Amino acid sequence: MAPFTNSTGETSPDEIFVNLLVRPGPDKDHRTLVRVDSGNSKQGGVPLKPEEFAQKAATIGAQGLNFASPIVTSRSLDAKVFDSITKSSHSILLMDVGRWGGPAPTGKPLGVRQRDFGVVAGTRAALCEFQPVGATIPAAEFLILDPAGKPIDHPINTFLTEMRKAGGSVRIMRHDNSTNPNSLGKWVQDTTTVHVILPDLHLPICTSKPAKTTDDGHHMGRFEYRKSAVGAVEKTPDDHGMVKPIFGSGPAELGSGALRWFDRYLAGDIFGHADESAAVDLIKFLDVIEAIKLPAPLSLHFTQLGDLYDLWIGLDRFFSEQPTHSVVLQNNGGILAGDFIDEWCRRTEKALMPASGDPRKNVVTRLNALSLGSAIRSSWLHGNHDAYLAAHTAQKVGGGNMFAPRKPLVSEGGTRIEHGQRGDPQNRDGATSGHSGTNQVFAFPVIRSFDPNRRNFYFALAAVTYAEVPDFHIFVMGHTHSPFLTRMKLRMLELPL
Repeated sequence: MAPFTNSTGETSPDEIFVNLLVRPGPDKDHRTLVRVDSGNSKQGGVPLKPEEFAQKAATIGAQGLNFASPIVTSRSLDAKVFDSITKSSHSILLMDVGRWGGPAPTGKPLGVRQRDFGVVAGTRAALCEFQPVGATIPAAEFLILDPAGKPIDHPINTFLTEMRKAGGSVRIMRHDNSTNPNSLGKWVQDTTTVHVILPDLHLPICTSKPAKTTDDGHHMGRFEYRKSAVGAVEKTPDDHGMVKPIFGSGPAELGSGALRWFDRYLAGDIFGHADESAAVDLIKFLDVIEAIKLPAPLSLHFTQLGDLYDLWIGLDRFFSEQPTHSVVLQNNGGILAGDFIDEWCRRTEKALMPASGDPRKNVVTRLNALSLGSAIRSSWLHGNHDAYLAAHTAQKVGGGNMFAPRKPLVSEGGTRIEHGQRGDPQNRDGATSGHSGTNQVFAFPVIRSFDPNRRNFYFALAAVTYAEVPDFHIFVMGHTHSPFLTRMKLRMLELPL
């Protein structure tokens, strides 16, 4: 494959080896996993030891350090899986579908233009970039070609050709074909479904700053909204973040904390406004997807893999710390968790209404309508920034679901799709440190540029998941915002007692 370097400067290698080290288990039919040797994308192999996780925490520069994923623990593995991988190295295609957002074509860390998405069909995966400029991309860039330079006969090429017919251009950034032997027969290969995976969006709950005398409503858990800025001389803000004049009469105004909140939120938005390019391009993408007619027996399965909403940044926490990968809601400051979720999901839809007022041009309205029922089969996952949706589906005013209930993963026909936070110690469901870190980014946006990809976490996640139940050979994720595709070669090594 041709080299591919993403917008964060991370290069996808053609192949990476991941070693799963085991010891004899409690009986002859099992082995105990004790360590995974994996590498970050920018360095060589480093060991991941479960006992080290308690001693270290992800910090600036963690890309070059060794942190253990919480899923790398002393797990019992089936001896048949161990024997099979020992005899013949199994492989997994790991594809990170990146992110969709950014109002500008250039600029780091904020404002980077990304229109990433993934396509999987059969044994192939393609990491793609949507370019809504008509059918202008050369065939060599938008189709999978054979060694002679001719397009191969494959469902992915069929789908991409249909996208061009519907008015959208696509550039393939990288593609690969799985060579996993499926020697244990744990899945039946699906050859007719074309999976289209839309990545993280982080749609904004706010896109403009109100006039100083405008009451924007109850704070509803906005982070430090009622906390006066350092040096501000004012009365204590009320529950709406408003303050009255210290002397005399006059209208109440947004307090310094509320004004600071708007400034921080707008500075940290990574998607853009309703009439800016990310939203406009996404509407075009959805128009194209909904217009595609695949020839029989092919069918389309559309998946959005979470972090469609962002209910973390700039907002207080309404879930509790849990020792396991789970979401347990908790009320906060007299606000019910369900009311908090409903409020900000509704406000996100309101914030993304274009100046025209046309709901067909509102990305939230369109995505939610697609989730609730259309001719396209679809799946809707939760990420960490909208993990609340694992426990509560936001309600419309007057009742009824705003969108389809979220689920944790899609796994069918050899393809597994999940958000990926399960392999991130700070951001897994039930961990609160990631939420705290997000609001540090809210207060100090420059921190975002130092956030590492922690790719070794996700190599370990895919490898351990496969070793436990090898029912897939293509692992699709998001979470990092960095498009990436490589072939993971798995090796089992037995350590002495």
